[in-house]
Amino acid sequence: MKTLETVNSRALSSVKSQSVGFRLRSEDVALLDHYAQLEDRPRAYMLKKLFLNGMRAYEREKGLAP
Repeated sequence: MKTLETVNSRALSSVKSQSVGFRLRSEDVALLDHYAQLEDRPRAYMLKKLFLNGMRAYEREKGLAP
């Protein structure tokens, strides 16, 4: 699994000036907390990781990724 340090910075820079909101179900939050505990990371780290992985997948799907 890649770390956030190796995340494509272009995906992050493309949303810096935009507001992004999403909702998680309580069972998703519980699962997120479980993975955060396994990696000894805070919930915010895992949310950022989840969001950036989604951005990369979206770019690949739309043919925007290099």
